[in-house]
Amino acid sequence: MSIRLRLKYRYRGIVQYFLSLRLPDWLVGFWARVIVTALVVVAGAGYLFQVNNLSTQGYVIHTLQNQVDALQQNNEQLQTTIASYQSLSSIESRLQGRNMVTVASIQYLSHDSGTVVAER
Repeated sequence: MSIRLRLKYRYRGIVQYFLSLRLPDWLVGFWARVIVTALVVVAGAGYLFQVNNLSTQGYVIHTLQNQVDALQQNNEQLQTTIASYQSLSSIESRLQGRNMVTVASIQYLSHDSGTVVAER
């Protein structure tokens, strides 16, 4: 026999083998189809739940990140406001409207006798 005929008969034999295979009835019966269908539906519902949950969490994270950015900007503005109020020129300008006078010289008092200055 030629190689061509051998391959042809070998191919037919393999095809006949696969065509003659049968799965057990419990694997292809009504209840097996019901169980497989139920598993597919449950897996699909679980997939949809996970995708929805992840997208919701992503939206929440994005919203919280925007809030953090807004608070950081507000904090920076407050820091610059505090720095401007603490500057010496700002303090002097605010004190001028309060009828206060500047001190020309400062005198410190010292008490060397060792007695208590404040008592109850």
